[in-house]
Amino acid sequence: LMSFGGFTYDSLTMVRVDNLIDNIFFFAYLLLLSAIMILQIRLQANPGIGSWLARYFSYFPLAAQFMIGAMMSGFLIYYFQSAADAKAFLFVLIIVALLIGNEFLEKRYEKIGLLFVLYFFCLFSFLLFFIPTVSKKLNHWSFVLALIFALMLTLLLWIIGNMAFHRSAYPAILKKPFLGVILTLSLLLALLYHQNWIPPVPLSLKSIGVYKSVVKENNEYRLSYTPNPWYLSWRNYNATLYYRPGDQMVCFASVFAPGGLEEKIIHNWQIFDEQSQSWLDVDRIEFKMIGGRDGGYRGFTQKSKLKPGNWRVRILNEENKLIGKVHFSAVNVDSMFQATEIILY
Repeated sequence: LMSFGGFTYDSLTMVRVDNLIDNIFFFAYLLLLSAIMILQIRLQANPGIGSWLARYFSYFPLAAQFMIGAMMSGFLIYYFQSAADAKAFLFVLIIVALLIGNEFLEKRYEKIGLLFVLYFFCLFSFLLFFIPTVSKKLNHWSFVLALIFALMLTLLLWIIGNMAFHRSAYPAILKKPFLGVILTLSLLLALLYHQNWIPPVPLSLKSIGVYKSVVKENNEYRLSYTPNPWYLSWRNYNATLYYRPGDQMVCFASVFAPGGLEEKIIHNWQIFDEQSQSWLDVDRIEFKMIGGRDGGYRGFTQKSKLKPGNWRVRILNEENKLIGKVHFSAVNVDSMFQATEIILY
């Protein structure tokens, strides 16, 4: 219940991945969790210590549970916003499982090994969107740096904890089995990234659709499309696009990115080939975007020389990470269908 309430509150307040206050909270949670883990190492190494610290040892797991739950709740929002297909939602489901499991792990947090594994995962998940947010660059090096820094800082935390309260840190490090778990988790994360199973944070799709025409007036885009049936009136485009020879299709999409981040956006137009039962590339159209707008950077591409059939447009970044996609059917007709208009800001 506590996690659900916290997640509901976060979903209403955490709207931008580059929000300064939210990132300060992430930093604070990580720093406080680091302090708790170091103190816990001290108390476990000296269980008979007669200081005021020992009297509050029972509260440490509860505090760790709260901070891990708060971070997982924020991660769930950001990664869910960036997930564009079933593969990427696998990583989101991992976060969901950890968020739910966190409710039942308070007693297990007395074991420092589990805390170090979850600390590494939280640190990696934070750095993966924080590094491109501050560097204004998003590429495979963002992932590499996030993974390396998360590994180094986690090991450094363990070294500090051991050096402060033991004669030698390194023998203790080598004997801990959870370090093997962290290294295995690192390899798993690298595999998930290579297979495009990790959402492309901090990018997220705000809106997408296919239209018959687009006109820019001042700072607004006027888009026209054939009206939907009443039961699909909530959708701001028609997934069945009627066209005549010579007409064009327009794919309009807005992609959010942190302020100042410049990224190449690709509209990958594909048609489904019934004979081979696969999607075939028809066109790849690129343009530059600059992040910062709440509603996302707006861009569109046009396609002529249409063919009837099932189409899709995938929105990709320069690393070919999927940001979003839209499916539609193109139907050749002799007469023009009625079009309506909407305005997107």
